[in-house]
Amino acid sequence: MRIQNYKSLKDTVIHLDKVNLLIGANNSGKSNFLNALVDLQHLIKVIFSQPINRTNPKLLKSLVEKVYKQQNKPLDEMMFELGFDENLFLSLKVNFHQNRTVSYYGFISKVSYWSQLNDSKEWDLSDSFLVSNGLVRFKNNLLEGTIGSSGLDIARYETVRQSLTKQLRNSIKIDHFFYFRPNINSFSGLSEAKPAQELNTEASNLVSFLYNLSQENKTIYQELIHDLNKCIPEIKDLALPIEDVGKLRIRFFDSHGNKFGADEVSEGILYFLAFLALIHQPSPPKVIRLDEPETGIHPRRISELINYIFQLASEKDIQVIMASHSPLVLNEFKDIPEAVHVFDKEDGKTIIRNLEKDIINPQNEAFKKAGLKEIDFTDELSENWLMGLLNGVPND
Repeated sequence: MRIQNYKSLKDTVIHLDKVNLLIGANNSGKSNFLNALVDLQHLIKVIFSQPINRTNPKLLKSLVEKVYKQQNKPLDEMMFELGFDENLFLSLKVNFHQNRTVSYYGFISKVSYWSQLNDSKEWDLSDSFLVSNGLVRFKNNLLEGTIGSSGLDIARYETVRQSLTKQLRNSIKIDHFFYFRPNINSFSGLSEAKPAQELNTEASNLVSFLYNLSQENKTIYQELIHDLNKCIPEIKDLALPIEDVGKLRIRFFDSHGNKFGADEVSEGILYFLAFLALIHQPSPPKVIRLDEPETGIHPRRISELINYIFQLASEKDIQVIMASHSPLVLNEFKDIPEAVHVFDKEDGKTIIRNLEKDIINPQNEAFKKAGLKEIDFTDELSENWLMGLLNGVPND
């Protein structure tokens, strides 16, 4: 992914893995990057996810107004580029004008990004299209015009648009991007029973969601209980009794049949439960943002939490992007430093470095050239980070 001119992200490139950890000092740009994904989601919906003659100009305008308010100075252009594999590439470019209007240019292609860069003559864009403020172009230029004109085959445009948008959605899963920040206090006591088919971002409707799931999809509900027990063996089951008119409460049971209220178990267990509920939805999110998942969890539970996130990411085919300041969380990535992205701010610009590719490997190459012994920075990863050897720390 490449992002240009979004807040402090002036020109940044990042390669995302299945599970990703973002580290860096406060105000280094981690939140800006995560917010850029949200705004990219909105742009894709505006430009590609519906017929061009139904594109909502108000939604695009609201995004533009938001960007103007977030910037300290006027923007000329904002750009997103996404390369998924050799078969799909997306480019979105938004141009801002002094009269607070906007024009946009979008491109989706089933051709390799790199082959586009290397030899434009070999582009095969028969299944690609461009949109630019209502103008649609296909590669052979036999079909060109604005929506509503006699020269534009809307049926063909719609067929290609739907096909490529489906591929785009399956590749980036951007329409399933979910910011998960559970508020433990909102479901540790009595909760009103309300219809809840999906979990909200703070998990404040967790109790109602679990109750509905237990009544309407017992198979998935039992899978959730099984996964909870697999991670936390001391929890064997849970119930959702009605203890007041229209109100429910979570009850946990151990292997001896003893029951505990949600206010009697650790916040780590409640966080686990909320996370499990999130990914056991009928239509679970495919990209999950976690901010400091270690908050409120005992240090001895952090390793279990991160390992379980890795396990679920693999089993449930989800992508996780978490930001953390915890050395304990970082240590869980010592065997996969390529999944760690280090954020620094230099001269007001966010610099994103991959821990393995851009920090560890270059330092050891320099040591090797100088005739010095290479250092295994991952051996004491968090200590090396805290000492400033790996960047991503506050400037003195």
